[in-house]
Amino acid sequence: MSVVADPEAVAFIAEHAGSLYVYADAAGLKHVKAEAPADPSIRFDQVEAEGFLMYVEDDIEHPKTWNAKFHHLPYHHVDVLWDGQEPGPAAGMSYWPW
Repeated sequence: MSVVADPEAVAFIAEHAGSLYVYADAAGLKHVKAEAPADPSIRFDQVEAEGFLMYVEDDIEHPKTWNAKFHHLPYHHVDVLWDGQEPGPAAGMSYWPW
């Protein structure tokens, strides 16, 4: 298992706490955030990436490759996609609200 992150994503994550949390809410929508969710029942597996730590909800099946991408629009944020997941609205929402 590996994490591929573009340089802009690594820099953005470093500027915002140095960690990335990937999890789903009760509706099944994906969230990618710099801070752990308030729900203490969500457990995470730690995945080491070059330049940051990624914490993935333990219910999410680990792929061969995680892809962290920086996006400029509609605001600056990082999204995480993995093998077999298509980008776009079907992938769920990924917000980094600052």
